[in-house]
Amino acid sequence: MRIRKMFVGVSIIISFVIVYIISLFMKLSPTAQPYLPPSPQYLLGTTWSGESMLVYDLRASGVSLMFAILAPLFSTLIGLGLLMSIFNSFIDNAVNEITIFFISIPKYPLFLILSFVLPPNNYVTLGVMVLVLWTLPVRILRPIFKQHLNSNYVISYFMLGANNLYILRKIIRKNINIIFSQFCTNAIVAISMQAGLAFLGIGNV
Repeated sequence: MRIRKMFVGVSIIISFVIVYIISLFMKLSPTAQPYLPPSPQYLLGTTWSGESMLVYDLRASGVSLMFAILAPLFSTLIGLGLLMSIFNSFIDNAVNEITIFFISIPKYPLFLILSFVLPPNNYVTLGVMVLVLWTLPVRILRPIFKQHLNSNYVISYFMLGANNLYILRKIIRKNINIIFSQFCTNAIVAISMQAGLAFLGIGNV
């Protein structure tokens, strides 16, 4: 199941890369009358400024590609940073409660509220995504990382005096496939969220 998610996520990202590269070789400047209906020359018609709607949509895939990479990257980094809490039971419980709180927030009502108060800016959209997506790697990786604390290699590191950051890096290295799978899953979610948030007016292309 995890391998399937990785395959789907990588395939979607690669497809957006290919589409965006193709769009760079297509002319976007106004070349026709505005609001032309679909035709063999303009398959999706033209925009208000006379640009090809097809080229415009293909070029917009670059924005989706940006979100598919940056949103999972930042959310994964935040999640891995918060997983330092596994070495302290009090902080770990606090992080767990905060994670549960953010998971319990209804996402679509939150987006509707934000659409009224936030400006249409891609950086704002990216911040909203990271605010939502960081809980996913924490929820998936936290129990896995805590299991490693009782493994022989981690106990030996503790006995040799290794610090928590060194041990966390070793745990991350042993679970890099799971982390990458979570990254791909977040990439899929980020693309769909970006489309929904742009529809609500949060973000632009």
